Formats: sequence, structure tokens, C-alpha cells
Amino acid sequence: MKNTNSQDRAIKTINKNIAVNAGGAGTGGKTKVLTERFIYILENGGDLEEGKEIESIVAITFTKKSNSRNERKN
Repeated sequence: MKNTNSQDRAIKTINKNIAVNAGGAGTGGKTKVLTERFIYILENGGDLEEGKEIESIVAITFTKKSNSRNERKN
């Protein structure tokens, strides 16, 4: 499946933080975009310090389902 222009921008943005938002599971390509972005950063680190690219990636994900579980625990 070909990426949309927005997905390509998210994948190829290296020196900025981004948030990826899309529809429910299996509809928006969130995981695909994030995975491709990590690979792109590792291959095209740009201004990132050589050998430190992997340390420059911070990813946090959650789902509504996991969020509702956390709300029930509190």
C-alpha cells in the first residue's frame, strides 16, 4: 500500500517531534508510519550524531482499550 503525502511527511521528518493520529486499529497505518519513520531516521540520520541515531528515537503508543483498563485500575 502506497503512503499518503501526510504519511510520507511524517516518515521523512527527522529533526522535529511528531504525533501520529489516525482512525481505529487497522485503518490508519499508524504502526506502519512509525516503523518506517524509525528505519528512515536510522538510515538518514541527518544532523544526528553518528552512532547515536537509535538513542534519538522515543516512541510512546497506547490504545483506547489500554486506556480504559488504566482508568478501571484507578
